[in-house]
Amino acid sequence: MENAVQAVKTSAEKGDRRAQFSLAFAFEQGIGVYKDPMQALQWYKKSAAQEYQAAIINLGIMYLRGTGVEKNAATAVEWFQKGADLGSSYAMHGLGALYRDGSGVKKDRTKALALFEKAQELGNSHATYSLGKLNGDMKNDSEAVYWYKKGAWTGDRDAQANLGVHYMSGRGVKKNPEVAVQWFLKSAEQGNSYAQLNIGIAYLYGRGVSKDATKAAHWFLKSAQQGNKQAQNNTSILYKKGVGVEVNSAKAVYWLAKAKHNPQTD
Repeated sequence: MENAVQAVKTSAEKGDRRAQFSLAFAFEQGIGVYKDPMQALQWYKKSAAQEYQAAIINLGIMYLRGTGVEKNAATAVEWFQKGADLGSSYAMHGLGALYRDGSGVKKDRTKALALFEKAQELGNSHATYSLGKLNGDMKNDSEAVYWYKKGAWTGDRDAQANLGVHYMSGRGVKKNPEVAVQWFLKSAEQGNSYAQLNIGIAYLYGRGVSKDATKAAHWFLKSAQQGNKQAQNNTSILYKKGVGVEVNSAKAVYWLAKAKHNPQTD
């Protein structure tokens, strides 16, 4: 490993931008060298100065997180803008997220949507989900459904979960609990805790599927184990009342305590 790192370092010192990026990444992650975020920052800058897109994006992330440098969202915006100007869909998506959240720049959802759309056109799958989420937040429900469908059909578990919510509620699409459950199940099987929670609710109350308390308890537990606060509360209640599971006071108390100390708010 030492020889490999030394070879990369030699190339980096000669000005090879790819080697500079690789060396920076090694210092950032501690691969073959001790972790050194400040060294990572300097090598990313050398690579970025030669317009290497991956280095530019990672610099934006470092400034956003405050890794190896004082956190500075405004500087992160500058780096993501540089990457976007060079045609990076990842930079476009990152910049769009900053405009969406008003982080380091004045909040501008319209600009965020435009950036997400550009990134999506370039094949960025994260942007597809972000278009669905932002349109949903803006109450553009039919648009949200359009983008969630695109993401869901490509296997995006988060898009599948949110599409299920729209079918269950009838927002932006004709209400169809049966279809909602299908999407919840696809997402839940990929480990999305919110989909696991929602399919648990569907089984508990018989929404789009026959009532089945045992399956409800199964999915609530899956979600609870991933830290979903509502699922932890629900699991506690089921163990306390013996719904879908045998009464178990110790487990009921355990999951109630987990929920109580869970900082999750949504």
